[in-house]
Amino acid sequence: MLFDQLEDLDAYDGVWASACLLHVRRDELAGIIGRIHRALKSGGIFYASYKIGHSDGRDSIGRYYNYPAADWLAATYASSGAWTQVSSDTSEVKSFDEAPATMLHIVVRKG
Repeated sequence: MLFDQLEDLDAYDGVWASACLLHVRRDELAGIIGRIHRALKSGGIFYASYKIGHSDGRDSIGRYYNYPAADWLAATYASSGAWTQVSSDTSEVKSFDEAPATMLHIVVRKG
């Protein structure tokens, strides 16, 4: 199932979205995060990771990334539902195209 097909309500204790929502178009991300919010049970945990940046685009091998800034991403989460931040940190990685990237790891709780 694709994230835009998620229709469940209060069904999951947690959602793990490691390095997948970073490929969702920026204008669709709030809607997807809202779907995840609806699908989580009260108190459910949601983890996601993103490549930090300032605007969307493609890497050198043509793959789309939304490259959010941390403040833009925080506003996007806030617009999609009531979340409590559990943790947020970064790590340095080497992308598939060998370019260095900073990953933002976010854990939030519904409600």
